[in-house]
Amino acid sequence: MPRALAKLSVRSGVPWVSIVLLATTALAATFLGGLESIINASVFMLAFVYLMTCLTAAIFFAQGRACAKATRFGGTMPVLGVAFSLLIMTYVNPPDILLAALLMAVGGLAYILVSRRYSLSGRT
Repeated sequence: MPRALAKLSVRSGVPWVSIVLLATTALAATFLGGLESIINASVFMLAFVYLMTCLTAAIFFAQGRACAKATRFGGTMPVLGVAFSLLIMTYVNPPDILLAALLMAVGGLAYILVSRRYSLSGRT
């Protein structure tokens, strides 16, 4: 993540910029769809991240990479993870999926803008 989001409070040592950004985004999303919608959108986004992780693990296993072959159950767990993620994602209402997509797009855009700003200024 960009360093701007990791800025720590001098007094408490918490990443206050990230917390403020997260709270602001959550508040805006709550106004857009209500508390239930933001919870459903969060479940969808978490299932999406888990889906991508399991797909990557399944691809690594299929490619014969050593890191994937050394697992206890081989390719079974990533495949079950993909199925489980897809199942959870089907239980989320389409408007909440749209909210999740909007939140992911805003987060991605914010990341790109902050990263570009720091790379142009010479900071890493």
